[in-house]
Amino acid sequence: MLIPPVCLCACLLNVLSTTLSHQDSSRISVYFQHETMAGPENSGSTDMKAVVKSADMAEPMQSDAIEVAKEAMEKFNIEKDIAQHIKKEFDTRHGSTWHCIVGRNFGSFVTHETKHFIYFYLGHVAILLFKTA
Repeated sequence: MLIPPVCLCACLLNVLSTTLSHQDSSRISVYFQHETMAGPENSGSTDMKAVVKSADMAEPMQSDAIEVAKEAMEKFNIEKDIAQHIKKEFDTRHGSTWHCIVGRNFGSFVTHETKHFIYFYLGHVAILLFKTA
């Protein structure tokens, strides 16, 4: 029996804690630990499935983030270059200052502006995109 390629990419997400900052209601701190086990590559595939794991962002902006990420993954193979493309596009489209982390294994603890945070999987990588003042 063959296992479909989609099943070969196993992902593990531990949301270790989420902390709201009570000092400034326009900023939220969030901590994630992300680890993805190696699986098949999705190089250049436009049919990569996006799975939003956590978001504090309007639906249209979420859709924009996913589309920009798909564009970046079609153009670039290096995670740093993918993150740079997403960050620069969001700085242009939605004002600065955006930060983007792309990878298969990372931890993070960030403070972001309210309604300017998304964490999602796109194919084999996790993408964390958020805005700060």
